[in-house]
Amino acid sequence: MPSLLALDFELGPELERAIRDAVDSSVAFCVVDRRTSPRRRIEELERLGATAVRDRDGVTQLASGAPVDEEIGLVMLTSGSSGEPKAVELTWAALRASAELTQSTVRGDTAPVWMPCLPACHIGGLAVIFAAVLSDASLHWATVRTRSRGGTRSDARLGGTYPAGPSRRERFFTRCCWVGRARRRHCPRT
Repeated sequence: MPSLLALDFELGPELERAIRDAVDSSVAFCVVDRRTSPRRRIEELERLGATAVRDRDGVTQLASGAPVDEEIGLVMLTSGSSGEPKAVELTWAALRASAELTQSTVRGDTAPVWMPCLPACHIGGLAVIFAAVLSDASLHWATVRTRSRGGTRSDARLGGTYPAGPSRRERFFTRCCWVGRARRRHCPRT
């Protein structure tokens, strides 16, 4: 039975490469929420059933964990709004179908360029990355410095947003995340 690999990277190109590696080798994975305390991360890894963690230093095997079925591609935690967060398994087929539907809905004459701006441990954030990984779309990674100066001048045409968490950067970027080159009235022009 396959194991579950936890990816512990900041939102950026390293995480994209790790997800591409997992997809290319059909390794079930989950994404660590780096916004939480180390103690909470350990609890979440146990709840997810991760058997190993991949980070900048390589892969570390975990003593706990549980194997997953071969058709499972991703395991995520629910929000826990009705109690404790629960681990949810998504199959490779479901992930591919979601990415294909997203691309068929938003694709124009050219391959889309997505700018991931949500946490990858959130399904909305991971969906943006996954849509690019499983298609001809590309990802534009803005730096925190670029984002904090009122947005980004880039070729990115599509993004995603959700009600932001407590971080100042997330609050700012949720207000000023452009989709389809549209902008909200109160956001500055770039």
